[in-house]
Amino acid sequence: MTAIVKRIDQKVDVTESDIATAVRQDSRLCAVATAIARTIPDATHIVVDVQTIRYTRTTTDERYTVAPPPSIGAYVRAFDEGRAIKPFSFTLREAVIKPINHTPGRGGRPKGSPTTGRTTPLIGGSRRRTYGERSIAAAVDAVSTPAVSEWVVWAA
Repeated sequence: MTAIVKRIDQKVDVTESDIATAVRQDSRLCAVATAIARTIPDATHIVVDVQTIRYTRTTTDERYTVAPPPSIGAYVRAFDEGRAIKPFSFTLREAVIKPINHTPGRGGRPKGSPTTGRTTPLIGGSRRRTYGERSIAAAVDAVSTPAVSEWVVWAA
């Protein structure tokens, strides 16, 4: 299973309809993911984040990983923060394409690994996007900082 880099030059138009039906803070249902699903009909398992766009082509059984244009990262952040977004277009230039191996035990997931297909655990039990160290630091502080009532017990 070797990956190849291929120029795809796929133009994607994000429309008003894509924006209206999109879900904020959801990397699988954002406006860009909806536009990709509409533009590439056989694309499934679409995930869009600030640094990558990933999807599977069912007709070829291949997983595509694309570095989006820098404007997509700014768009995703603005959309997730609740700012008004206008329709726009972008082009997916080059993709790393990896064939999908459906044969169990032959290059698929390691033996004994979970069957969820997820490579990293969900943070907080949802598909909510998180952006970098500030989110992680805030989550750690929320868990590790004792409540005020616990401080009173310690002082006694």
